[in-house]
Amino acid sequence: MVSKTCRSLIEQGLVYHPVYGSGFSTHVPMSLVALDDMGATERQLNLYYSIATSRLNLRKTQPKDTTFNFTTNVLGRSDLFEDFFHHFTDKLNEVSIEQLLKDVIPVLMEGVGGAAFHPLIRLSYALKSDCRAEIAVSLAYWASEYLKLGNGHQKNNEDLKNIRSRLDAFASDNASLSTITDRIKAVNNTIQKAGTVIQPKELTLENIKTFSLTEFAKNDNFTLLHTVTACHAYTSIAHYCENSERSLRYLWEAILISQLSTGIKYNSTPPKTAVAKMEWPHIIKQAVNSTDDHVIKLVYTCRDENNNTPTNTLYRFVAQRAVNKSS
Repeated sequence: MVSKTCRSLIEQGLVYHPVYGSGFSTHVPMSLVALDDMGATERQLNLYYSIATSRLNLRKTQPKDTTFNFTTNVLGRSDLFEDFFHHFTDKLNEVSIEQLLKDVIPVLMEGVGGAAFHPLIRLSYALKSDCRAEIAVSLAYWASEYLKLGNGHQKNNEDLKNIRSRLDAFASDNASLSTITDRIKAVNNTIQKAGTVIQPKELTLENIKTFSLTEFAKNDNFTLLHTVTACHAYTSIAHYCENSERSLRYLWEAILISQLSTGIKYNSTPPKTAVAKMEWPHIIKQAVNSTDDHVIKLVYTCRDENNNTPTNTLYRFVAQRAVNKSS
């Protein structure tokens, strides 16, 4: 649960559309939850909210369309965001949050990479806030930005590193394309035409987490950052997936193609990292004083993951790197 101030600001922020500017995703509700959990004061929460919302777009609310029918055929229609919102709001008035998520997340997982994982990430934070309207917005955002990649689940005996290395020929940043989603689509189209196998025989969430973190530690890249926070977010919703293996394969598919969309070539050399000199309390203090959404969320993610895997020093390293970079 979050503080009253945090909850109030999240509710105020429901007037803003999840997308602003030239296709950017708002991080306001997510950063508020992260700041609150890391001990931000009421003043810090309000200051962050004031700065962060100044660049957002108001939602164009509309009456409920009683003819709207939620099916897989309408997924990925960004123009139907408000229709999705009304649908999920109605559903939350009919069934419990748990039941709705059990019904819908297995459907949405196939499009988990849409909007650079932001809908998945937003939903995971919404669940921590326990704000039903924010949960409805997050689900509507996911449904409207749903991105089915559709590479199939044919498997081979390679591990994640070998698959990533083999697919190096597909790595391209498609610099002329302005959004992460467009670059993912471009790389995905090339892979599909080649009919390339991208799935390993054995796959676990911990393997995906470790691989994503390692690649981000090697390359301080904006897209790779989101693969780390996406893995953390998936942890919060994994138990709603009726087929955990299938859901993990959708997550891996999206993460792999996101990595390739950066154009960064795979390097098997371990990350060249010095031992993180800052302790967590100092890193967290700097993050709480920041108004940078990605610093706030990354530090929150890394601290949480490091609590669960204390021996993985890379989480503290990338968190320290983030706060040093922003200071």
